[in-house]
Amino acid sequence: MLNRDAKLDSAQKDWLTSLSLAAEEGHLEVIRNLLNHGASVNIADKIGATTVYAAVQRGHLEVVRELLNYDAIMDIAGMGVSIPLYAADQEGSLEVFL
Repeated sequence: MLNRDAKLDSAQKDWLTSLSLAAEEGHLEVIRNLLNHGASVNIADKIGATTVYAAVQRGHLEVVRELLNYDAIMDIAGMGVSIPLYAADQEGSLEVFL
């Protein structure tokens, strides 16, 4: 349960937010809870990877769909990471966009 003073977008190790960690691990209900409480969906980590990129890279398709419902941007690329659409193609996960 989140308290009123929770800082949802504060970074943990490697500049990862709670939302990006949950996306990386595929925890859909945690993601929904964080998003419903105002977590920012398009914050990037220290190398420029976004939450949706982490989900695509790990093949968590339901997580990607949920992030897209909250306006995750698919064409952000950072230092050392490609855009999530390219990552989906590389991972064989393009069905998430169908």
